[in-house]
Amino acid sequence: PPGLSKKHALIYDLASVLSFFTTIYTRSIKKEHKAAITVSYVKFLLEMKSTDLEKNMENIIQHILLGVLSPASVTTSSSKAQQQIDTAQTIKHVTYILHHGVALSLLSEKSQQ
Repeated sequence: PPGLSKKHALIYDLASVLSFFTTIYTRSIKKEHKAAITVSYVKFLLEMKSTDLEKNMENIIQHILLGVLSPASVTTSSSKAQQQIDTAQTIKHVTYILHHGVALSLLSEKSQQ
């Protein structure tokens, strides 16, 4: 990241970072927090090299689909109507992550074919 020297930068593996995002997303109740975490997912994916993204594509997509779309992240309310709203919101977030973080920005032409 800008402003950090290499000796101060922390290195995490991909699974740890994705698990961190999913944990925060599933524990968040406010829709504003979930939206901010969605943007963070995309920004993180944008920082990855396209070759690393391509190499880890299956794991990333599986993690996003299984983690973010898990019942724990969708059902934050006891009312049926609110659960439907939460589900629709979560689907929009996953679509946003996949579209902006993966499909448009990071895949090489070879992967898009």
